[in-house]
Amino acid sequence: MKKLLIQSPLFALAGLLVVFSATADESFSVLLQKGIHAEETEGNLDAAITIYEEIVKEADANRALVAQAQYRLGVSQLKKGKQDEAETAFRRIISQFADQAETLAKARERLSEMGKSVSSVVVRQIWSGPETTGDSISRNGRHLAFIDWNSGNLAVRDLTTDQTRRLTNQGSWESPVAFAETCAISPDGQLIA
Repeated sequence: MKKLLIQSPLFALAGLLVVFSATADESFSVLLQKGIHAEETEGNLDAAITIYEEIVKEADANRALVAQAQYRLGVSQLKKGKQDEAETAFRRIISQFADQAETLAKARERLSEMGKSVSSVVVRQIWSGPETTGDSISRNGRHLAFIDWNSGNLAVRDLTTDQTRRLTNQGSWESPVAFAETCAISPDGQLIA
């Protein structure tokens, strides 16, 4: 009997761990759908907001899903009558998710409906790296091609992951001097010239 009593709490603990790990393993897409269900079907805005905030704070989540969660967060705040929080949520989409065109357009539309000014120009610092020149930014705002004047090489920086990759390795300030002078990213973002 004593052995059975000791094993029962262990089984209960194992069961709880399975439940927690199953919850942790849920994809953000499923989590987003749960938030939308809580918001629209159940009318439970507080639960929806909690779910959306969980998705938004997850750095490894898909950017499109994070932008959608940020938008839904703003909508939920608006439904609760929290104008300032809603405006902050929508403005975050404009400043941080310019590459998510559909969600960006919806956020701008909501701000406009709220009577808030929506500038078509967004100013943000994208990187404060070494001295560069000939910079070119991809249309989706994700990549920055530049000349690294420390070496004279052409490089590209992924602005969402903050990773820099050299595209040439010929730059040299020694004889013979060789360096890239300018660069441009193609309109489709697939090539750098």
